[in-house]
Amino acid sequence: MHRPIIGPLHDVDLLSLGELDQMLQVNLLHLLRDDVDTLSLVLPDGPMAGWAFSRAPDHRTVLLSHSGRVLVALAQDGQIDLVRDAVDATACFLPVTVADFNALRDVLTSRWLVQSDEPPRPVRAELRSGFMLWIGTLPIDLRWNVPLDLSEFPQRMTVVREGWRIDRVVRYRPLVFYTAFGDSGAVDQLALSLQSLVGPGQFDGDVAVLTDCGIDRIRNLKPRNMPGAIVVIGCEAADTLAQHAARLAIAGWPDARTFQPLLYADTNLMFDQPVLPLLQAIAMSDRIAVPKAASGTASDPVAFGVELVLDDAWDPEEITAFSTALLGIPCLGRHGHTLDLICRIMRNRAALFGRDSLPHGEQAVANYVGFRLGRFNAELITPFLRAADDLLDEIEAVGLVHFGTVPDAADRLAKMRDYLQRIGGMVPGDVVPTEDVATFSLTPLLDFESVMQSLQR
Repeated sequence: MHRPIIGPLHDVDLLSLGELDQMLQVNLLHLLRDDVDTLSLVLPDGPMAGWAFSRAPDHRTVLLSHSGRVLVALAQDGQIDLVRDAVDATACFLPVTVADFNALRDVLTSRWLVQSDEPPRPVRAELRSGFMLWIGTLPIDLRWNVPLDLSEFPQRMTVVREGWRIDRVVRYRPLVFYTAFGDSGAVDQLALSLQSLVGPGQFDGDVAVLTDCGIDRIRNLKPRNMPGAIVVIGCEAADTLAQHAARLAIAGWPDARTFQPLLYADTNLMFDQPVLPLLQAIAMSDRIAVPKAASGTASDPVAFGVELVLDDAWDPEEITAFSTALLGIPCLGRHGHTLDLICRIMRNRAALFGRDSLPHGEQAVANYVGFRLGRFNAELITPFLRAADDLLDEIEAVGLVHFGTVPDAADRLAKMRDYLQRIGGMVPGDVVPTEDVATFSLTPLLDFESVMQSLQR
């Protein structure tokens, strides 16, 4: 690599050497044998029969030779040639596995957050000469990092810089998602929240809406200045319990796992500051972020899972009550199982005790799961949120305002609209082209005839 390569590597030809690429990479066994510099290998057959491999002076790359001549890369035209007595940087080649190559191609086409950056910012990656992978301002010498640690890839990757200092990179492809069901009130609130997200929130990513409304109705809400796309996810909700639990159904949309982080927001939430710092904090976290419940409501034993904790014979005194009006999910690959567990408990309790036994549904169960397993962080997201009953004119904006504390729906909508205008938002209602909105249904039709035929076979 002697020229910067910033593309997806689609035009790179690969020569398959079977498992030889793994044999050439330095690993633990070299440390155990203390023979990292010992490499003398001549291929007896295959496409490179007669070629000799030896370790280069940097102890990490390899030299390829044939009939006394060394293979070199010509930086001027990107070609290779065989020459005599040329053991310098142009003769060094880095062996990578197919898995490492595919991962590098993925790294180059994504945005990343670097843990050591303060604060982290979404950055791109590029390959430069000297086997250097730069992710933003982070230099990663691939000679000290192959084979790559792909245990958490493609969501995260642990690397070493300067040969031994640990750093972490986190993929950044954010998704903000909502639920909107039934009456027009939720849709009207969604229109205002979207305008605040794209305007004062400066969000440049995609949005998903789980809803029982038609696509045309949601399409008309998309702000004209919104850079990303809206995905309308068709979803049935039989009652209030189902409407509240629908936020958990995001895990059922297959493409959701390609996003990181994910932020769920109730439609009565307004964004009054750029959302990037909040999304960055969520992406770098290792738990689902939730806001602490307001002190005046946290004592409700039904809404915040206290009754479930008591029924399980645990002492609820140490429970930290939190709201599910806002959920910051670092990535579904790591945290989707927590949403699945909440769903399972809700389904089972509804079957055991009836749907009426879960008046606050997913919030109560999430608090119970958080108490028992500690999979939620109520500290990270709380500083970004304030209630609408605060004096909005006198308190500095922190990120989001929750208007759910306004009980009357008409009054709530009026206050949201007024606040949007005060923070510089635009009036909703612009119609956008069809191609800007995608659809997916979580309610597939079951073909019983086909099912019976398959069972008979």
